[in-house]
Amino acid sequence: GRGRLIINMAAQGLDDEAASRWCGWLDGRLEAACVGEWNAEVLDLSSNKLTAAGLGLILWLLLHYHVQCDAVRLGSNNQVCNQATRGDDGLVLV
Repeated sequence: GRGRLIINMAAQGLDDEAASRWCGWLDGRLEAACVGEWNAEVLDLSSNKLTAAGLGLILWLLLHYHVQCDAVRLGSNNQVCNQATRGDDGLVLV
């Protein structure tokens, strides 16, 4: 079966450097859990200071561990250019 993740990182002051550290922390936790696939209904990254680079690090890690996210919330303050609201993998950016 799938493992379940709740990822609420809204308003945590995440910039790209902090996102890199957080990815290192999460990488260790996901690897130790030994679950093949994960489900995270919503990945809430709203009200942070991420650029496309920081968001890319987070999304790469989630894809690496086969985390299925139905939506990513970016909200305000992030500096990500939302060129498309729906990616090829069905991910919706809101």
